Amino acid sequence: ITYISGLGIFFDDYANALIVGESMRPITDVLSISREKLAFLVDATAAPVASIVPLTSWIGYEVGLIQDELDAIFEKYPKEDISISDNGLAVFLQSVKYRYCELSVHCHD
Repeated sequence: ITYISGLGIFFDDYANALIVGESMRPITDVLSISREKLAFLVDATAAPVASIVPLTSWIGYEVGLIQDELDAIFEKYPKEDISISDNGLAVFLQSVKYRYCELSVHCHD
């Protein structure tokens, strides 16, 4: 339940940790699941999910940084010589497949 809740609340990593951690603590206490395991599950779904789902506050900031750098690159070099998108969101979406840590953390049993 904790893992699924963490995947569902993905708009911000800090909000995810606070909401899921606090709401799941009584349930995991009743089920005799350690606080350490709860902390791992909350952490394993908070930042990794928030860093790959394009509808989060984290991604908004990251796309802004990418766009700033793309603008600087295209200002310095001719667009014809560069084979990369000029859209920060497109570059971010293309990079998701290379985020091995965030993707692999969800492959545990």
